[in-house]
Amino acid sequence: MVAFLHTSPAPHKLLSLTSSSSFPLSFLYHARFLTFLFNPTAVDTRALQATLTPPTASPLLSLTSTSALADALELLGYGTIYHMREVNKNGHQKPWINALEAKYAGRGKVFGKEEWDDLLGNFAGTSDIPSAFFAKEFIAVYPDTYVIHTTRPFTSWSASMRRTLWAAQQNRLAPNANGTSIATDERLLRDVYWEMYWKNDFDATGEKRWQEHEAALEKLRQERELDPLTRGKWLQLELGKEGAWDELCKLLGKEVPKGHDGEVLEWPNHDDARPVVAGGGK
Repeated sequence: MVAFLHTSPAPHKLLSLTSSSSFPLSFLYHARFLTFLFNPTAVDTRALQATLTPPTASPLLSLTSTSALADALELLGYGTIYHMREVNKNGHQKPWINALEAKYAGRGKVFGKEEWDDLLGNFAGTSDIPSAFFAKEFIAVYPDTYVIHTTRPFTSWSASMRRTLWAAQQNRLAPNANGTSIATDERLLRDVYWEMYWKNDFDATGEKRWQEHEAALEKLRQERELDPLTRGKWLQLELGKEGAWDELCKLLGKEVPKGHDGEVLEWPNHDDARPVVAGGGK
């Protein structure tokens, strides 16, 4: 997962991206996540959340601790992070379908800053797919963001994808009595990204997409390290490694969160992945 923090005066945005065999971010099902955070230096958004625009856009693949990172950022005061769980809540299926079709099928207008601001302006950042499919675009539109990149071995990510998201999509694609399928009768966002990114065949495209995504993320990281304005704004968190809170808070200039008893808060764990060990805080 990668998180981007935008330090310019305007919109607070967080973009979280995950990487795995699939680049378009279902952005990132248990593999790698990218999270974009905008305006990380802003005051605690728990008090000013209503005045903040999209925190970040995050192209993290599902199953890569996207939920955990989103929740961790909210605990640090960044307001609501845009995760896949926000799509239906906000009626955003159609805008994301439009964005994916423009990028991968050449149909419709390619999204630019205006469109992304309209879609994500009420959030503090992004994590998980579908935003993970637009890592390169987000970085171009919000160049001064921080990127938080969580990693996970391909083998465990792939196994998790097969028994969860890919298994569910195969059920949607299975022919019904009418000779069609749920996916063709009621085409949803998930059908679009599975078709355009994985060609509805994770067995054949999963590893290739993963490798492409990894290569693309590394290229983006190297490019940002060459620019004095973005150098040092990319954090890589390895799932299962101790000290996650320390590393994240050091990047963002935040205090490690503690409970009323003075103990360091437990790192949120939701995704089907090896847990990130909070640790540190001293």
